[in-house]
Amino acid sequence: MKINPQAAINAYRQTAFSQTIGPDNIAGKQELSQVGLEQGNFADLMKSLANEAITQNRYAEQTSQRAIAGEASLSEVVEAIANAEATLRTVTTIRDRVVSAYQEILRTPI
Repeated sequence: MKINPQAAINAYRQTAFSQTIGPDNIAGKQELSQVGLEQGNFADLMKSLANEAITQNRYAEQTSQRAIAGEASLSEVVEAIANAEATLRTVTTIRDRVVSAYQEILRTPI
């Protein structure tokens, strides 16, 4: 399967602009919120987010491998990569905010 680079760019643009990339696009978002937020267990929520990021990245890799073998379309690859990217951005943002909150706590005078 020969992939036209311009077609890949166009498919990526179409997918990226047709959906908002952000925390709302995490597959299983409702499931994640039920795990951590309803029970008030922050550690479980963080574990679920990390597992979701790993799952999304593995799916993107598998979809890319299937495309190389000619078993997946270019739009499927672009969608899987966009979802993995959105999940990674969400996890990174949460990590940054947790670190920032920790630093703020350290600066609090006792």
